[in-house]
Amino acid sequence: MPTRFRQTSRLLSPLLCLGMLGFVAAEQRGHPKPEAFEPFHSHVRHQIESIPLSVGPWLGSDVKVPESARALLRPNALRNVRYQNIDAYAGRAWGQGVYLVVVQCQRSIDMFGHFPPNCYPAYGDVLIASESKPRDWNVNGIAITGMQYVFERNISGRLHRRTVYNFMVVPERGIVRDMKQLVGATEDQEQRYYGAAQVQVVFASEIGQEPSATERDAVFETLINAAWPAIDAILAGRESLPEGPILNSSNN
Repeated sequence: MPTRFRQTSRLLSPLLCLGMLGFVAAEQRGHPKPEAFEPFHSHVRHQIESIPLSVGPWLGSDVKVPESARALLRPNALRNVRYQNIDAYAGRAWGQGVYLVVVQCQRSIDMFGHFPPNCYPAYGDVLIASESKPRDWNVNGIAITGMQYVFERNISGRLHRRTVYNFMVVPERGIVRDMKQLVGATEDQEQRYYGAAQVQVVFASEIGQEPSATERDAVFETLINAAWPAIDAILAGRESLPEGPILNSSNN
């Protein structure tokens, strides 16, 4: 190697290193910090806590979530509401009630423990794969792509069935069907700070006494309508904040 080339290389190397350090520092300044997203998470938490307990003929009560589940999920917000139909005639078809579960986490990865194929079998349910399938619903003109999961469990010699309507909500990206799509939608640097949410409507009954698919779909639409302000706040991301977008100045 010629002497002059070696001298030039020695001169350029520190300059290149300094240039790279400057580029990295600039990149770090441009990336948002987790605390910049707290207004969004606080707003979503308020909306989820505001899901009504009275929805038409359905009267709800909050069901406490086990601390073990909370520790696994580390949720920003979580509601587990059991709704019972108070209509004297119709209520008999929903003996065990219907559950609406809305959970939002600041980290999308925390959703894995709450994903039905992982969660329900861990508590003793058996997944009925032949009846678990993709489902598409339409609620007030809004397309919801999700999954239907069916589980069974023997309780005191009687076979019970749990049908779970499930979908994921990714801020500023939309509603996605399952964990695979959720992971794909939350890969970029900024998106991860928004986290994600999961919505379940759970129907449980003894086999032979379960409501029809048409009846389940109608109740699903009713409860999702009631929860829609919370779902919409999650979907909107920064635009859901009363004060507007998250400012770049908060990232400095």
